[in-house]
Amino acid sequence: MAVQILHSVQREDLQLLEWNEPNGGFIQGALPVPSIFPNLRNLCVEDPVGSDWVAGLGALEDLQWLELSVKSQEEPAGSAIQLPLLPRLTCLVLDVQPGAVVQLHLGKLPALSELVVDGGEGGAALLTDEPVRHLHHLDCGGLGRLSADFVTLPGLESVVLGGRMELEQPGSIAAATALTWLGLRYNCHGNDPDPVALELLGSLPPSVSCLELKGSWTAQAAALVGGMRGLAGLALSCWGQGEPIVPPLDARLWAGIQAFSWVTDESNGGGGEPSLPQALARASQLGALQVIKNSAVSVYELDLITSLPALEDLILATRANNDTCGAANRRIAQRAMPYVHVVGDCCWQYPYSLRFFKWAFE
Repeated sequence: MAVQILHSVQREDLQLLEWNEPNGGFIQGALPVPSIFPNLRNLCVEDPVGSDWVAGLGALEDLQWLELSVKSQEEPAGSAIQLPLLPRLTCLVLDVQPGAVVQLHLGKLPALSELVVDGGEGGAALLTDEPVRHLHHLDCGGLGRLSADFVTLPGLESVVLGGRMELEQPGSIAAATALTWLGLRYNCHGNDPDPVALELLGSLPPSVSCLELKGSWTAQAAALVGGMRGLAGLALSCWGQGEPIVPPLDARLWAGIQAFSWVTDESNGGGGEPSLPQALARASQLGALQVIKNSAVSVYELDLITSLPALEDLILATRANNDTCGAANRRIAQRAMPYVHVVGDCCWQYPYSLRFFKWAFE
């Protein structure tokens, strides 16, 4: 049915196409070559495609937004998939299937400002012959392998990386002097050190003002974060058994932190949901706080929240019942804050990390 509908469309009229056929319809049958619809501006294809089909995207000169799933090459085995020249493309989202490798020549993507590459068993390489200033946002947090030299990416403003990914030249991130926000999907096991994540955290440029650690991280990582100068926003999203490791009580960051997000999920750990870190009591400049958790907020946490002298904006989202939320509202109402939102039973709808920081500082 989807193929019949697609074939009934006038070629020049179609500007947006999302292909997600639940019954196993293959995009190659409905759209054997992308040039059938030459005026496409937005294209989403969840059916994995190979290099021949990808090469045909070069006919779409007006393409601005592309979401694509790419599969590994059969002939020649192990060869990388490359995108053609796409002069107007501003946003690219790639799902790299297991065993596949994508080479992105950024010179062929001169308008690209946002790049998202996912695929835990896939790889990607960012290539350029000269410094690229148009790429501002890079998200490879779910990617298995990344080859990139951050010296050639001076325009990056936000980056998401995986704490356990294979990353070439992690120390080169020191050259990304426009970088203001880093998200690290940290998924270590136990207290094993992770050289890649530690080198990233130890090499961040002083321009970084907001940091997110998501997962289960090490004491070495927490110590590096605690010693960072100029960090205004910190988001910790934690899971795993036991209490999460947080920057030490006497770490310098607590005195200067202005926005803090604390996201936990007891269903991932099995050992009870951790409470807000005690060190938060030293955050005398904290103006924005977000707490998202499955369990009800404790008396200790309410005492801690209401004792923060500079707090003005608060989001407290839990899966607590209405009586608990009512008690929290009454307790927090004792503080005059411009923005307070306490809600129960729908906590995971709330944004965190980059969107939280935008809310906190704007």
